[in-house]
Amino acid sequence: MVSKRKQLPMIIGGKEIKAQHDSGAERANFIDCDLASKLKLRLRNQKGDCKRFSMGNGKIVKALGRVKAVCAFAKEPQTKIKSKFYVFDELASPLIMGSQFLEKTKTLSDHVHRLEDCMPSPGVLPMVNLIGSTQHAKRRFTAHIDHRLTLINADSGSDLDLMSSTYVRAHDYQLDRRRRCRKRVRFADKTVAETIGQVQATLTLGDGSTYLKTFDVLPNLTSEVLLGQFTLEEINAFTFHRNSFVDVFAGERYLELSVLGYLGSVNEFLACKLKRVHGRKGQMQKQASLAKQQDDDLMEALHAQDAEAERLHLQNEGSAATTMIQERAEGNGSGSEPVQEDQAAPQRRSSTTNNTSA
Repeated sequence: MVSKRKQLPMIIGGKEIKAQHDSGAERANFIDCDLASKLKLRLRNQKGDCKRFSMGNGKIVKALGRVKAVCAFAKEPQTKIKSKFYVFDELASPLIMGSQFLEKTKTLSDHVHRLEDCMPSPGVLPMVNLIGSTQHAKRRFTAHIDHRLTLINADSGSDLDLMSSTYVRAHDYQLDRRRRCRKRVRFADKTVAETIGQVQATLTLGDGSTYLKTFDVLPNLTSEVLLGQFTLEEINAFTFHRNSFVDVFAGERYLELSVLGYLGSVNEFLACKLKRVHGRKGQMQKQASLAKQQDDDLMEALHAQDAEAERLHLQNEGSAATTMIQERAEGNGSGSEPVQEDQAAPQRRSSTTNNTSA
């Protein structure tokens, strides 16, 4: 159950807007087209303004353009900040403040008082507001997942801790596929996907502290492992562990899709991986294609399993209903003669009355 979601109230054009703070939105801020229109922000749609971004499930979305605005924190209205926003046709959160803005203003590290609690409406799907840039460097949180050094996407805009199905298969995790362990999630562009189950893993931080976490497994997740806002808040990732963050450049995206088994220092790990970047693109593309096919096959099997379970459930209900109808029919049949006698009695009384009066 999603609870105590945090939001970042901002002021733009004299109006307060409940923004989503999203450390997983890499190097950019985002605004919904309708909101930009209401705020009367001028849209620039030159070639450099219409960049492409990747959603958490790998879907590529092209921005309509870009706008500029002077914004301020609702709790610190005296602080004015000039910001740029990429405009999307639709966003699950109308205003998203990305990682670069959050780092520059130190909102998640030194000024968490700018955030406020937001209780979601009943029935709202868990959010995965991950928006990846296809060009800029990616900031990743380094930690060990079951003793494996891993580049983790620290995404304050997500409600869940997630793990890619590729990572789960690579390390032979036991996937709990029961229906109660699967859920629907919504991405930043309002598209919806379904997780395929859950796994448990131990998260070990740089100071040696450990946490047993449950990860929802999502096909086509663009990061191996993702920590959502509740875990990030629990471990104080942006304050006590700020030195655990490293930059991974766009050309090194395969680092997140490979099996990370190196146990040395972070710098040695990155250097070791970078030496292998040339000549592996074709291999990585084949692996990604195979992983996607495996995910699609698994989802098809899970949906078939759900459909069969629903069919059996309806069949059992139908059999029970048929049995009940038959029992009622038999009961009514055994009591039909007394009912006829009761109906005939008034007729006899009426006949007697007529004869007497005659």
